[in-house]
Amino acid sequence: MKINKKYEKILFAFLTSFFMSLSMSLAMAIINVGFSAGFLKAFLSGSVIGIVVSFPVALVIVPIISKFVAYIVD
Repeated sequence: MKINKKYEKILFAFLTSFFMSLSMSLAMAIINVGFSAGFLKAFLSGSVIGIVVSFPVALVIVPIISKFVAYIVD
């Protein structure tokens, strides 16, 4: 399956925010709730909130950071 090149930045931002949100939500659920009865609910709700917040941030921040890093790297 090939996706059009014009969607590359959006797909990159989505996948980055998706997997970062999942991993951070997993870590925070383990720390705050542990592997108890409320673990799955805490993990899933944290993941959804994390993705909703991080995806737009990634769309804006990733290009800015890329330009900044390209500027400071020799």
